[in-house]
Amino acid sequence: MVEQVLKKAVDKALHSVFGGKDFERIVMEKGVLLTLMDVSRQTYPKETIMILEGRVVRKELRISGVLFEQYDANEWSAHIELYHLPTSSAAVGTFHSHPGPSNRPSNADVHLFGKFGLVHFIARVPYREQDFACYDKAGRRLPFFVV
Repeated sequence: MVEQVLKKAVDKALHSVFGGKDFERIVMEKGVLLTLMDVSRQTYPKETIMILEGRVVRKELRISGVLFEQYDANEWSAHIELYHLPTSSAAVGTFHSHPGPSNRPSNADVHLFGKFGLVHFIARVPYREQDFACYDKAGRRLPFFVV
């Protein structure tokens, strides 16, 4: 009985956190991570921003691609026009780099998160795997795995 109540509470929380999408685990393919690391290093000291593509299969959100769109950036911010995305896109969220020591979202970042996507990644200098963080649309940190 207690287990059923706890499971329902967890399911409700996941539903709320993930915007109704039915997944419990976030996985980024290694090739995607390497691409994000490489582009971040190449654009440093400017920020970069990209759209992440993926899909949910068997309760796992698998991030399997990057959609490169035109954006504006400087050392303090990056801006992308979300209305340019193709309607057939498998976009699930965003990635952007911070050219400093923090991978925490700013207020502007959280504002973007709330407009679009299920998950959002931020990487800090020097853009290694351990420098990446994942957040939900409200700016709460989420665990993720690289495969």
